[in-house]
Amino acid sequence: MSRCPQCGAGLPAHARFCCVCGQPTSHPVAVKITCAEAARLLSKSARTLEGWRRNRRGPPFFKPKTGRLFYLLSDVLEWKSSGRVLTRG
Repeated sequence: MSRCPQCGAGLPAHARFCCVCGQPTSHPVAVKITCAEAARLLSKSARTLEGWRRNRRGPPFFKPKTGRLFYLLSDVLEWKSSGRVLTRG
């Protein structure tokens, strides 16, 4: 079992986020996360993120022609810390 670099809590080997403090367990560059994981990081529901995508708001995401939609952890964390709000002009 590994330890969270932020709070020291014990983590299962497959954990991407600490269940105690919510911090990522690895360096965020190029780590793909699911919509549910992005929603949990942003304290929003997956339906809220779906609405944001439809209205071209929220963090950048990828939707490959084959496969599932995903976010990059670094993009979500950057978007969250920026406080940026996009509006339609």
